[in-house]
Amino acid sequence: MSKQVRASGLNRERGLLEMYEVDPERADALVFGRRTPLGRRGFLKKAGLSTMCAALGAIIPFARYMPSGFT
Repeated sequence: MSKQVRASGLNRERGLLEMYEVDPERADALVFGRRTPLGRRGFLKKAGLSTMCAALGAIIPFARYMPSGFT
């Protein structure tokens, strides 16, 4: 799956992984149409991540790269 991007007059395709690497929240919005509410996001992200860590009994080293729907 790729998305065509217009950069300085040139058409260039960006792959899914590249889009998520650059800006995961924007990639979620472009690819899946998901939007994260900005008001409670900080609190809920930390609470959700803490709950997942407690359930697993360990830290999640790549949590910052998880899509918005997971945390």
